[in-house]
Amino acid sequence: MMPPGLTAEQAGFLKLAARIAPVAHKRREPLYRFFRYASASDRATIRAALVDRHFRFGRPRDFNDPFDCRPHFRVPGILPSWQRRWFARESVKLARERFPNDPAKEALAREELAEHSTEWLVELMEQKIRDRLLDTQLMLCLCGNRGGLQMWAYYADRQRGVAIHLRPDVWPIAAAMRVSYSSRYPVVSLSVREDDRELTRRFVLRKAKEWRHENEYRVLVQDEDPRRFATEWIDASTALLPPGAVTGVTVGCLMDPADQKQVIHDAGTATPAIPVYRAISQRRRFELSFEQIA
Repeated sequence: MMPPGLTAEQAGFLKLAARIAPVAHKRREPLYRFFRYASASDRATIRAALVDRHFRFGRPRDFNDPFDCRPHFRVPGILPSWQRRWFARESVKLARERFPNDPAKEALAREELAEHSTEWLVELMEQKIRDRLLDTQLMLCLCGNRGGLQMWAYYADRQRGVAIHLRPDVWPIAAAMRVSYSSRYPVVSLSVREDDRELTRRFVLRKAKEWRHENEYRVLVQDEDPRRFATEWIDASTALLPPGAVTGVTVGCLMDPADQKQVIHDAGTATPAIPVYRAISQRRRFELSFEQIA
């Protein structure tokens, strides 16, 4: 069932997302966004999220996993003619952009293109698409649960930060797609064209199996069409989520009391007020429980 109040374009996107991976709007439980709470700038970010509902979308180039968003292609014995034309056009274009006053560089690019193997051309294509993903893809990375000890250690300053609760059935959180985990990179056939949006999503929704504990969901936005979610943007990478999108905040079990007091104040300032929970470390098990404190 689709979330209420979607435009035809939004509903169409959700139908596409459903073919690729389970999506957030099917969840009954919230999604969680972890934040550190170690510096003044992080405190400002948390206040902006709680009070103003401002959430910054990140770029893959800044992610902590250098192997994220890495495309790979299956190589046929002979490249189709349209792919060779694409390689030729892009190679010549790149030479012109880098050396606009040196025609000899363009001639060298044409010569190398004629001489190099199919494998070399494929590597060039992979690097080009990877660079495009790193530079133009925006993502809001979310977690499917708040009980993961590693998530608190990695992303919430070793239990001194917070996890902000987000409703899974409000836009654009409803479009969040689940990340899959594998020991292999995503591989597709070269018969799929470069500008295929579904192809792009395949590359950004696969991570190494060592990251499975993150239980990650991603909201994807492309630079060239940043407003297609009908979402208000504060700047090029910061979105304003709708009222009611933030449903709670959990503070880590080791958060400083002064910082915890500030979080409670910010949550109470929000409209409507946001409930605050605290993580509690279990006495005999490596687990967390949670209690509401405000």
